[in-house]
Amino acid sequence: MRGLKDRERFIGIWALDTLLYLDRLDLYYVLNKFYQVLVEKGLLYLSFRFGEEDYFKEGRWNTCFTEKELIDLVGFTDFDILEMSNKDDYINVILKK
Repeated sequence: MRGLKDRERFIGIWALDTLLYLDRLDLYYVLNKFYQVLVEKGLLYLSFRFGEEDYFKEGRWNTCFTEKELIDLVGFTDFDILEMSNKDDYINVILKK
């Protein structure tokens, strides 16, 4: 994600289980970077573990979200939430630029 250049443009980004190992500050940075490289009306799909507490397991940090926490995080960006679901211990969200 650090390698994304501002001149690159994407219609959509699919981040299934790829960001859940980042802490919340890094997530904020990455979401804003994704916003920069998406075309107007571009879509971003995110998936996180559902839960109220983050944890460390098998040498990796796991960031968990409730619906409210994820809405709050997205609220610090310019994305709009199109859809959110909570299924099988995962919270999924589709964002639109």
